[in-house]
Amino acid sequence: MSDKPLDTFDTFDAPTAPSQRKVDDFEEFNPYQAPQSEFAIVTPGVPIFRDRKLLVFAKDYPLPDRCVLCNAPAEGKRIKKTLMWHNPAWYLLILFNLILYVLVAMIISKRAKVAAGICPRHRKRRTRAFLIGWLVLLVSTVLLPLATTISDPTLSTVGVGVALVLMIGSVIFLLFRTNFLSPKRITKTHVIIGNAGAAFLNSLPVGNAPTD
Repeated sequence: MSDKPLDTFDTFDAPTAPSQRKVDDFEEFNPYQAPQSEFAIVTPGVPIFRDRKLLVFAKDYPLPDRCVLCNAPAEGKRIKKTLMWHNPAWYLLILFNLILYVLVAMIISKRAKVAAGICPRHRKRRTRAFLIGWLVLLVSTVLLPLATTISDPTLSTVGVGVALVLMIGSVIFLLFRTNFLSPKRITKTHVIIGNAGAAFLNSLPVGNAPTD
């Protein structure tokens, strides 16, 4: 039988709660590390992280040499873009005057230069989408004036309608299939992207996107 008094207890160190686990500072951050726990908290010094389905990184931060769509090696291939973003409320100007909206958007939009990695597979897909989209747009542009010259009113109307559908469809296709990086928000210090791939996002630590 133990001689230890009944009113005494062994002491122990309480484990650190998962929600308190933090990623180290900027110098020790490794963009190639294994996916982090969903409870990880990012310190202010970390230049790139995810906020749910959003990719967040500091302005002018060089993104890893990995495809932002599938996380495969990018082999040094990057797509360089100057992203622009403004408050969505400004789109209401389109209802009044498209040219006015364009002018206002050019003035008020926040900008950020980005160079993101893309793997050979997604690079080929993007190139193919460009070719298809622009080819359909070219065909519709030629078809539209030709349709107006048809003597039969019914056929002419049908031709114009088909040309307009192809034209609008090709523009939408190009926007969705070739828009490599779509900014959800650009702040004074960070760029927030909404269409990065899940595999790439899962390789990053978790944090809270800035709101200012």
